[in-house]
Amino acid sequence: MRFESVLRPPHSLRFSDDVISDVIQRGLDRSITDDYSLYVEHHSSNPVATEEPKRQEGQVAICLKDFRRGDQLTRRERNRIYQARYKLRQKKLANDLDLSVQKLREDVEQLEKQRLALSYTPLTNSTVWNVAAEYFRLFRHGFNKFEISSNAAPVTHLTFLQQTMAPDVMIDSRSGVEAMMESWTVASRYFNDLECRLMRLEKGPGETLVGILQVRIGVTLQTLRHVFPHLIEGGKLTPLGERMVGQQLSFPCNTYLEWDSSRGRVSNVKYDADFVSPLLQLLGSLEDVSHVFDGAYITPDCKMVVLESA
Repeated sequence: MRFESVLRPPHSLRFSDDVISDVIQRGLDRSITDDYSLYVEHHSSNPVATEEPKRQEGQVAICLKDFRRGDQLTRRERNRIYQARYKLRQKKLANDLDLSVQKLREDVEQLEKQRLALSYTPLTNSTVWNVAAEYFRLFRHGFNKFEISSNAAPVTHLTFLQQTMAPDVMIDSRSGVEAMMESWTVASRYFNDLECRLMRLEKGPGETLVGILQVRIGVTLQTLRHVFPHLIEGGKLTPLGERMVGQQLSFPCNTYLEWDSSRGRVSNVKYDADFVSPLLQLLGSLEDVSHVFDGAYITPDCKMVVLESA
């Protein structure tokens, strides 16, 4: 019995190599191959077919570019809004801070006023020495801005002068307690950061006591308007005015308190100051200093003309 080594279906046929070699190989129809070649050649050489994808890619790129530009504009607009909101918040904070500072200043001034009222006690043993010491202590900074701006009379200062000064006390060329109050009011209103610091007290001739002071004042635009008005022309500062505004001037001043022992009060107050030296140091020439005093409401020895309230 004979067995085949290869399994085949029962209906399959086997052909010898001779039979297979006699079969003629069929080829594709010439017309079909030519048509296919023409089709391939036609589509490969067609410029519209090759440029269409490129055109679509270009449109996509343009769309992406426009999208990015729009996104950038949107971010810029958001940034503008954020910056505007930030500036508004900062402005509000600054305004609130200014209001708080102003309120604190008013509170401090009011407390200082109360402190002076509580700390001051009438002099029971009035002598020229203790009167002078209390006078320079009370008037070291003149009157505070709260009292000046509200036109409130500094009660503590006024009470002290009424108790220690003669009714006809002389102050420069004027007389009376009211004249002294007015002189201090003018100095405090038109000079910023006024300070009259007592350095020492000395015995003068007769019953006169001399207070050696170092005075410091600040020059503001208001100072120029009311004390040196000729340094403003046509609403603008002159070159000298520009050099003076914002400056701090310091100079020595001697204050003479003449005591009337029969009445136990001060009868005469005189001031002798050197206002020329600090201006000469600031401006650099006597000609400029002379021009500053020419038309000013203050003299070189720092005697002021009483001005109308602004």
